[in-house]
Amino acid sequence: MHLDALRNTLTDDVAFDPERSRARSPEDAALEQLGSLTCLWANGARQAPWDDPDPNYTEAALHIVPDAESSWQQFAAVYSKVSPPSPYGENAIGPNCNGADEQVPPYISHDCTLDALVGAYWVQLSLRGVIGNAADSNEEILAAAREVTDPLMEKLSAEAPPAPAWTPPLSSMLECEWILSGEQAVSLLGVGDLFVGQYLDGPTVGQFMHGLRTTGAKRCHIMLRNSDVSLGHISFLPAGGWAFRERSDSWITDDGAVPIELDGATENEQFTEDCASTEKDCRIDMFVADDWYQVLTYAYVPEKMSTPEGIDMLEVRSQTRAIAETVLANLHARGKTG
Repeated sequence: MHLDALRNTLTDDVAFDPERSRARSPEDAALEQLGSLTCLWANGARQAPWDDPDPNYTEAALHIVPDAESSWQQFAAVYSKVSPPSPYGENAIGPNCNGADEQVPPYISHDCTLDALVGAYWVQLSLRGVIGNAADSNEEILAAAREVTDPLMEKLSAEAPPAPAWTPPLSSMLECEWILSGEQAVSLLGVGDLFVGQYLDGPTVGQFMHGLRTTGAKRCHIMLRNSDVSLGHISFLPAGGWAFRERSDSWITDDGAVPIELDGATENEQFTEDCASTEKDCRIDMFVADDWYQVLTYAYVPEKMSTPEGIDMLEVRSQTRAIAETVLANLHARGKTG
């Protein structure tokens, strides 16, 4: 899709960010595997979640998902009832904008969002501080947003129908407990009463969930039972080996990852590790049987973030490779090799 018209409406200080327009985790790459378009423009690096919001940070994010009518309808059933009527009809939510308002925090007082189904395409656009002026009212920000959304909707309306969505073969479908059992997690981490499963907070109706359900991708959290405390997660994308092959070199040259070997690996399997800095999540990426797997334990910045009581998160990080080797053995036991 030609995006110059969108770029020309944004403020001068934002630039297209190709790296952040490409997913860095298997579950986030699920939409790309379905032929989705993701583009992000920003005026700087995104902040760590434990830092205070930067009121000067600006960003525009565009996601276009093909062949998504059914998932859109589920999303609209939840969110259209709390949104005013859209100028684009009943299959659109927004654009909804926040202008200058003393009651609204400055880091969300200059935002607009749009979700719409155009033909078989689900478009989602968010604009943060990239249109209009900070002192603009809701009406002024909305008028500026229409300069972006009107041509975008017109362009999408002229697009040919998408090809049918890719679906994984049944042999690729995996469950979290097959990847790592709760008993194995307890043994590896020395923490009692853990389970491994999906933890999905809030309505499960967004584009992210569409990607998971359609591809069979999952994010499997290692969690304390009867709580919302996660110690890390294992994620995977069936048939996602294309993304590992395409991106692993840049993880090494740009992000500081290193190639590693895991016990029990076969000749064609590949692995990278990015765990040198405790201020970053520790990741081991795995290419196995043309799938992409990722074992992740969390950053450790105790002066800026809380940690679960009684759990040594540095010790949890130190077991990341052991978790990966256990996951690999479990995959081999289920016939996932090479």
